[in-house]
Amino acid sequence: MFIALESFGVSRDSGLLNLHRVKSLYDEAWRANDFASSAFVVWLAGVPEVVCSTIVEVDVGFDGQSLPRLTPPEHMCFSMISTPGGQVAIWSWRGANSVAEQFVAGFNALPHQVQAAAVLRFMLEFVDTPYFSPVWWEGLSDSTRRSIVDRMTAHVQPFAMRSPKALLDDGLQATKLVVRNTGLISI
Repeated sequence: MFIALESFGVSRDSGLLNLHRVKSLYDEAWRANDFASSAFVVWLAGVPEVVCSTIVEVDVGFDGQSLPRLTPPEHMCFSMISTPGGQVAIWSWRGANSVAEQFVAGFNALPHQVQAAAVLRFMLEFVDTPYFSPVWWEGLSDSTRRSIVDRMTAHVQPFAMRSPKALLDDGLQATKLVVRNTGLISI
């Protein structure tokens, strides 16, 4: 247990230090009116189900392969926002970031019809603070809700290690959203 707590503390401290670096970079960019960034956007049609916004540290891809660790101040942000026509999922970053580019290329290589479920799997695996639409959540079966809770809490177990296969299709059919379009945007 001591090793697990020590590892958690080291990871937390490293993450916090990187977060401070990234915030400083964004503050400097804001003051300089430099909004250059890259984003991979997924436009989804349907009733919004989940909203979130966070910085993420991805370590696995949609192809089941481990990804290299991001080297600070490299980072990737993820947001799901509601729009009049549905939802938008956005992975974004500033500056050169080969890991982020590799990650979104893996998502883009997925068959179009499974991408909406892949977005949900990603959010459940990497986002700690999502907001679920009560209508969506209450419309899910008990077994689907249990699967979602299990997936979202698995990584907080003391010796949990994320499987490289964490983003592969696990058969969970919880989203009714449909991908309308995807695209890489550089500003």
